[in-house]
Amino acid sequence: MTAGHIPYSFAAETSVKLAIKGGAPIRTGKFQEWPIWDNEDEIAVLRSSVWSRAGVVTQAEQKFANAMGSKYCLLTTNGTNALTTALRVLGMEGGDEVITTPYSFIATIDAIFLNNALPVFADIDPDTWQIDDNQIEGKINQNTKVILPVHIIGGLCHMDKRWLKMLAKHTSRNGMVKKPARSVVLVNEILSFMLSVVTLWLNI
Repeated sequence: MTAGHIPYSFAAETSVKLAIKGGAPIRTGKFQEWPIWDNEDEIAVLRSSVWSRAGVVTQAEQKFANAMGSKYCLLTTNGTNALTTALRVLGMEGGDEVITTPYSFIATIDAIFLNNALPVFADIDPDTWQIDDNQIEGKINQNTKVILPVHIIGGLCHMDKRWLKMLAKHTSRNGMVKKPARSVVLVNEILSFMLSVVTLWLNI
């Protein structure tokens, strides 16, 4: 990366004086507190004597699935468990490899190891800091099971039609293994959200 080069996610007008140095603040009001509690609902849940996924958890899953246009939703305690569960659903096992970015929160790698698989890093694009899609295909081999892009620092991975062509090239239509790589999964059918922050990852 060249000196003074700022990725687009961090780009800002340099002519504006920062508020901390006496400039006009962009926001003057308070931020919305999180999480947002409804006292009546909170008390109802605490007094329901239900300490399982039944009731309010199931209702929340159904509502979120509907909002996302999905058939199913599974609430987990955190993003790490969401990633771990998603990879398990995709059938990860010992010896499998997951192509992902080296620039991510440690939970991305933890989830791979917790499924007895191995991470394989495709480097990032210095202009966006997202995984470089030009470096992914060269990493695919017989052990590749999943491509796990991470949309980091408020940006989006460059996922265009080339991704679909790449998957079609390495995945047979009848589910049989294509040489030199077997069927490869890109995270896009499974979406993992951290409700308190931003979209964490996207897998096909």
